[in-house]
Amino acid sequence: MDKLQKVLDIFYDLCKIPHPSFDTSKIKDFITKFCIENGYEIQSDGANLLASLKGTTPKVCLQAHMDMVLVPEGASIKVEKEGEFLKAKDSSLGADNGIGLSIMLYLISLKTPCEFLFTDDEEVGFIGASKLDLKVHSKLLLNLDSEVLGEVVTSSAGGFDASTILKLDKQDISSLNGIKSFALSFQGPGGHSGIDIGTNKSAFIDMLEFLKKLNLKEVYFSNLSAGNRRNAIPSLASITLHVAKDKASLENLSHSSKTFTLKEDDSKLEGAFKLSDLLEGLKPLKTGVLEANQTGILSSLNLSIVKSMDEGIELEFMGRANAKEFLDKNITALKKAFPSIDISNVYLPWESKPKDEALANLKRLSLEKLKLSFEKEGLPFKEVSIHAGLECGIIEERLKDITALSIGPTINNPHSIQERVDLKSVQKLICVVLDFLA
Repeated sequence: MDKLQKVLDIFYDLCKIPHPSFDTSKIKDFITKFCIENGYEIQSDGANLLASLKGTTPKVCLQAHMDMVLVPEGASIKVEKEGEFLKAKDSSLGADNGIGLSIMLYLISLKTPCEFLFTDDEEVGFIGASKLDLKVHSKLLLNLDSEVLGEVVTSSAGGFDASTILKLDKQDISSLNGIKSFALSFQGPGGHSGIDIGTNKSAFIDMLEFLKKLNLKEVYFSNLSAGNRRNAIPSLASITLHVAKDKASLENLSHSSKTFTLKEDDSKLEGAFKLSDLLEGLKPLKTGVLEANQTGILSSLNLSIVKSMDEGIELEFMGRANAKEFLDKNITALKKAFPSIDISNVYLPWESKPKDEALANLKRLSLEKLKLSFEKEGLPFKEVSIHAGLECGIIEERLKDITALSIGPTINNPHSIQERVDLKSVQKLICVVLDFLA
């Protein structure tokens, strides 16, 4: 059996085990058993796992996270092959970071004398990495969580979560004459709130712009909903509109649009908000790419979750920035737009500045060796900074005496039902890692 098939067999086993963020106990049990059966000692700090081969002196620690973004919630992953790609039927695949985990477990099956760090709940704010309390002896961390083969990530974005309630007055409109209700929904590509923020438009922002252009006079709304993951661009947004004077405007809209559907809604009407109040309340909001230059995106804001409730509209955001000054600017602008907003889970960018000369030399030599390993596989080699979060900076800070690099297979549209992984890139990545560790 070739190397790729062995890694994929492990990946298929992982896909059978539910492991969304905050629900990783079963995959931890699987990893623990796998490591012990292969002769490795395993340590836990309550969140993360560290495996090492007794009697060895490891120089490299490989690292991947155990949780995944499962879309939709509760889905069972049914892996399908599509040409040279793997995808899942009607759900996210979990190649982020399941392929990295599978390569690490394959290396463990080969009795590779490295350390293997498995972190928990990366997708929901680097929770495991932030709690890391394990003794790692290696001076080099090789993270397997980047998503373009041929690139070596040496720095990444910092970020934060934010939430607030946009207070609106709910009104009883049951006594208004001639009220007619319409359910409106928009679909979009979704995607990763960092990597895809410059190309994939949010379904909610699309719907918001549509509502502004309608310029309806007396309109109320209820049942507003968009998004379900803090680190994913909303792929679906829906709202129920209640109109009287402008019924004809909605009734005459095209029903054949690929981006939205509109249909009459005869459900019981109990209370609603003024649409004009929503549009006015969201006027200060700026989302998407906030700062960029020739190297790429520097700062962004994703409105991740929107949900109507009795007192108004719940808003949840995720902001990212590749430098501390832009991260601070992003937070300041959001606080100005929504003074009562709660900012949490702030983490600084990984700016890849080794703490001392010894680590700087190790990083330089590791990059040179990695480049040779890439070239043996006929791959390009490019050092990059990405507009997404990686645990590397937090792990460097927690462990102090270590430097990190990140590589990975080519994964398209992570965090969405369009997620797929390039099988040829997985095969080449396995060869790169084996050669680098040789």
